[in-house]
Amino acid sequence: MFSFAASIGLWAYRLKGSPMPVLTLAERLYGAHLEEGRQALLSILRDILRGLDIHLRFLGITKTGWAMVEIEGPDSEVAEVLLRRIVGTVPRRVSELKEGMEFRGRIAKLREGYGIFLNVGIEEPEIFQAFLSLQSLLRQLGDGRRLGIRELANLFCLHEGIPLEVRILSSKIGTSARIFEVELTDRQLKSLYAWKSLSLDRVFVIGATTRRVRRAIKASRCERYILRVERLGVLENVLVCKIGTEAPGILHTISTAIPDARLYVLQGGSNQKRYCIIT
Repeated sequence: MFSFAASIGLWAYRLKGSPMPVLTLAERLYGAHLEEGRQALLSILRDILRGLDIHLRFLGITKTGWAMVEIEGPDSEVAEVLLRRIVGTVPRRVSELKEGMEFRGRIAKLREGYGIFLNVGIEEPEIFQAFLSLQSLLRQLGDGRRLGIRELANLFCLHEGIPLEVRILSSKIGTSARIFEVELTDRQLKSLYAWKSLSLDRVFVIGATTRRVRRAIKASRCERYILRVERLGVLENVLVCKIGTEAPGILHTISTAIPDARLYVLQGGSNQKRYCIIT
């Protein structure tokens, strides 16, 4: 039902040729609970835009899963600025790419010996992916160590679905491979190192809204072990464990209460043998 409604929204927009601002937000909707994700996203957007004289319309999702919204009303320009700044947007066309441009994508796959590919929303003239090379990751995260892509991914929990903010390294686009090279932004590096340096374990939940995650925590009766739930995206959340609580135990406790999500564990502290565990 969601897909049909989304298609109708996009068709209506194209038919009327509206000049109203249409944004492709840096939020993906996917998985078994697509409609719940849509409702959660709209709730977040309405909170951000509260008090503005605008009408927000959800148009659907792109081929690669990114949410599209249309804004109309006297305060539409202010609303657009707020959404670009707080939520972020992703480029739709290769022609929009510029060296130094920053945006947030989602990890699509890891390729041993090469690096990480990210879904960043490019669909025109065809789908392109951003590429974080192993060389770039070692320069930014390796601290002089010779590590493989899986080792780096385990150390910093760089796995499928995790949001990452990246910066375009060059305007040169690999048309044959349909990729362009990026590196992690300074903000993203700061976050990754903070996750590793603090002595707090984390459970990453990919594919569930914050509301669903909180229900799973309550159903599993592990509220007293969770310090807070941090939202990385509409369908990407992190459970920050209290000091002394080990994330693998929390993961196994809540996994049955949230079976449709992907769960990853990142154990805090500087001990490099403390890896991210995947389930």
